[in-house]
Amino acid sequence: MVLRTCRPADLEQVGALLAARGDPPDAEDQRLVVEDPDTGFDATAVVVDGDRVVSTATLLPETVRVADVVVPAGQVELVATDPGHEGRGLVRALMGWAHERSRARGDLLQVMIGIPYFYRLFGYEYAVDIPPARPVRDLPLPVPGLRRATPADLPALARLQDAAQAGADVAMPHPAARLRWLVAHEATTTWVLERDGAVAGSVRVPEPDDDLLAAEPTAVDAAAAEALLASPLGGATVLDLRRLRRAARRAMAVRGEDAAVRGAPLATVLADATLLDALPEHLARPAARVARVLSA
Repeated sequence: MVLRTCRPADLEQVGALLAARGDPPDAEDQRLVVEDPDTGFDATAVVVDGDRVVSTATLLPETVRVADVVVPAGQVELVATDPGHEGRGLVRALMGWAHERSRARGDLLQVMIGIPYFYRLFGYEYAVDIPPARPVRDLPLPVPGLRRATPADLPALARLQDAAQAGADVAMPHPAARLRWLVAHEATTTWVLERDGAVAGSVRVPEPDDDLLAAEPTAVDAAAAEALLASPLGGATVLDLRRLRRAARRAMAVRGEDAAVRGAPLATVLADATLLDALPEHLARPAARVARVLSA
C-alpha cells in the first residue's frame, strides 16, 4: 500500500469512500476542496492498495484568533478508511502526513472537530465546547428581503462573520475558500437578509433530514436580528420579541454585562450561545429556532 497525494483520477473513489463511511454530502465537500484554487488536490492524501483508494484524509488551512493574536493552524477533515483495511494503522499514517505537512507550512496549532475520544490517540485534547444543536421545524419561506446567498454576497458574509466573532476570546473564522464552498454547497443553504440593498443578516440551514438546524446566524443590528426572528424561520410575534428582548437584558445584567456596551439585545442573543442558553426556554424558543452558533 502507498500513501500519496490525491490525484484527479482518485476523486470518484475518494467521494464514494467518504459517502459510504460518513455522510453523502462529504463527497461534495471533498470535490469543493480539491477544485478550489486555495486548496487543490495537494490538500488531500490517499492510501492506495493497487488501484483502489482505501483510506483518505484532508488537511485544511485555518487561523485561530486568541484575543488579538492570530495563530496559523491546520484542521484534519474528511477522514475515512475502507472497512476491509481498518486496523492497519492507515489513519495514523495519514495523521502523520497531515501533521508534518502542517508543521512544514508554519502552522502552530492543530484543531479537530471529530469523534469523541478517538483523536486523543493522536495527541489532541478537548479545548472548546460547542453548544448543543437546536432543532428547527421548517425551512424559511420566501419573505421580503430573505433570499439564498450567491457568490456576490461573499464579502458581506465575511464582514458579518467578523462582526459576530468580534466579542469572542477565541475564534476560528471561515477562510475565504470555506465561505465559497458553503455558498456553493448543495447539502446546505446559506440564506441572507437583504435590507436597503445591503446584506444585513445571514444563516445557514442544512437540507431537511431527521433534524433541521440553523447554523452561524449573524445580524448587523437589532432590526436585522428582529427580521430574522420574525421570519418563518424564527416564527416570533411582536410580543415574543418584546419578551425576548427584556429577558436578554435581564440575563446580561445578571452576568454583569452592560447591554449598552454589548449592543442590541436581539442581535447579541443570536451571536452568543451562552446568553441564549441562559434564557428561559419558553422565551428563547424563537431565537433557538434561528440560532445554533458554532463557537469556533
